[in-house]
Amino acid sequence: MSKLRGNPHTREAWIRGDQDVLNLDSYTNEAIESGHSWVQRMFPMLIEPLSTNKAVVPEDIKAIREKWGDKLPQIFDRNLSRFAKFLAQDPRAMRRQGETHNHNEQRITRMLISSVDFGFPELALKFWRLVGEAYQQRAALVPRGTYEKYWRPVIERAKTEIKGAP
Repeated sequence: MSKLRGNPHTREAWIRGDQDVLNLDSYTNEAIESGHSWVQRMFPMLIEPLSTNKAVVPEDIKAIREKWGDKLPQIFDRNLSRFAKFLAQDPRAMRRQGETHNHNEQRITRMLISSVDFGFPELALKFWRLVGEAYQQRAALVPRGTYEKYWRPVIERAKTEIKGAP
């Protein structure tokens, strides 16, 4: 394997097929809520310039896509759907009265970006619809500042990439 600037642990976990990157269904709601590294490994994203050791580079994405082929969108879709189910079910998943932040908002951002980075803008938009449904089901307000600053730009990017597809 060539020396890349990206995170070798994330790339290698995907190439090996570690269950902790392939199957969020195996996680309990408690493990999803309290765990911190699963989301970086399961949903790697490009960062330019590379400013974090959790990022991947285009060569990493290419290697992961080659390894998993047609199964990769299914893996992403399954994991995104499981997280949306968690959002709808677990009371800790969204901001509570008086809270100004919830770490799951950052996770949603990462999942949206990763889906687009890996070439699955349609899955990003499907996930966004599931997130909206979860917020609606829980009668929670989508955090406006988070939406405007983080979610809206990646949603617009996904729509643009779908329109630009041959």
